Amino acid sequence: MKLLLLHLSLISVLLLTPYLKADRIEIAESARTQIGKTTGYDPSYHSLSYPCGDVPIESGVCTDVVIRALRDSLHLDFQQLVHEDMKRNFSRYPQSWGLTRPDKNIDHRRVPNLQTYFKRQGYQLPPSTTSSDYQAGDLVTCTVAGRLPHIMIVSDKRSPQGRPLVIHNIGSGTQEEDRLFDFPITGHYRIRDAVADTQTRPAQSTGTEYVVGAQADGGTLSGISKLFYGTPSKWRLIYEANTDTIQNPNLIRKGMSLRIP
Repeated sequence: MKLLLLHLSLISVLLLTPYLKADRIEIAESARTQIGKTTGYDPSYHSLSYPCGDVPIESGVCTDVVIRALRDSLHLDFQQLVHEDMKRNFSRYPQSWGLTRPDKNIDHRRVPNLQTYFKRQGYQLPPSTTSSDYQAGDLVTCTVAGRLPHIMIVSDKRSPQGRPLVIHNIGSGTQEEDRLFDFPITGHYRIRDAVADTQTRPAQSTGTEYVVGAQADGGTLSGISKLFYGTPSKWRLIYEANTDTIQNPNLIRKGMSLRIP
């Protein structure tokens, strides 16, 4: 029986590998679309809409590249995800800015907060100086000038020497560069592998109606996809089945009734 279960698990992993790889590449591709659009660097405080708030695409900081890429590729709104987790666990986050409560306008735009959230979600991998340890869509944090936290997205492209390129905004807008090992690495995170264990679950049901917020769905199509199919990557199936209801796949309202194909 154990051998049978092991065999089935291996088959599931093999079947899922193309989807996991596609999701990682999609993260990198989404980040790449910001090149030429985000041409400046602006660390100033902005009042943002919520959820899915963003600073003007022309500017922003390193974290904005990551937030936009994950929102566009996986439909995961880390503004909302980080804010909701900080509301429940504020004391577990860095207390470096003199705040007494979460601030949805800025919390997700701070590298130490993202690092804390990624660790709490099980996304963390060991930092490494070996190129082969990094895959497209991985998130890497480092320290610039000895004290400034920075975050980058690993590209699906490599240098002539075989080093993965990174997509980031380090001061001159979003760029794709050979700079993965330019600075001391402080963190390595992989969102797709962190949910791989849940992707082997069978769907709870199909062909049914679901009310957003009825269960812990995160208020996103990816969250609902994970709830029903065991993987966030099938959010498009839900979106395409509900285009008469969903105007923007990034804006899913609590109480909205959706068809689960």
